[in-house]
Amino acid sequence: MRLILAICFFLPAYFCAQDKLFFSNGTVKQVTLISIAKENVFYKTGDTANVKRINKSELLMVENSEGVRFIFGELKNENTVTQNKNTNYKKNAIGVQPLGLLAGRGTLVFERLINDQKIGLVFPFSITFDPFGSLYRSGLDTNNNSPRRARGVNFLTGLDVNFYFRNKANYTFFIGPRFRYGSDMLLRGIKGYTFQTQTGWRFGNPNNLFCQHLSLGFGFVKVLTIPNSSIIAPKKFFAWYSVNYRININY
Repeated sequence: MRLILAICFFLPAYFCAQDKLFFSNGTVKQVTLISIAKENVFYKTGDTANVKRINKSELLMVENSEGVRFIFGELKNENTVTQNKNTNYKKNAIGVQPLGLLAGRGTLVFERLINDQKIGLVFPFSITFDPFGSLYRSGLDTNNNSPRRARGVNFLTGLDVNFYFRNKANYTFFIGPRFRYGSDMLLRGIKGYTFQTQTGWRFGNPNNLFCQHLSLGFGFVKVLTIPNSSIIAPKKFFAWYSVNYRININY
């Protein structure tokens, strides 16, 4: 008899709980809807008399027993959440320009990637020297009238801003300004600065261990001082171009 009374007591409450709460994480809960306020939803579960409250920010929507839906938010895609958590981009790169040694430049480059790897801030530093007589010899140096080669070392530094376009997986086009300042010992110690527009390609994914850069720059050079004799006039602007190849370690 007690069992029959318990069934008669709980069964109506079970069938009355036809309202549903759809949570933002994808779960669904059957409740008895009491009211929907500005920021909260009030409801009861089972046969309890206690009224519970939940903030709308935790819900996707509410559906009452008549099938009317009240939509509050968007369903969270678990795959998107997981992907966002696992998107740990490599933001730094250390590189060298091996071909620059032929022009008397030993260059170390640091690049910082920002804005989801769409922009690269490049900080180069070069030790310049005269490669003639050390790396190779020139037939012009045998002439008694040829100018004396510059001795010692000096430096070049500057800044590049590379704007990357993600059109391919294994190679990416980039473009941006290129600025250099310092003394070039290959050009007999001429001191000046250059400003160029640089275009090129990055080969390899920046999230891998290695990638490469190949670029071409066009612009001008402003000669500031000439410590040794030269046919180049100081305080002048000249057209200037550069070919650059870089190997990077990403981290």
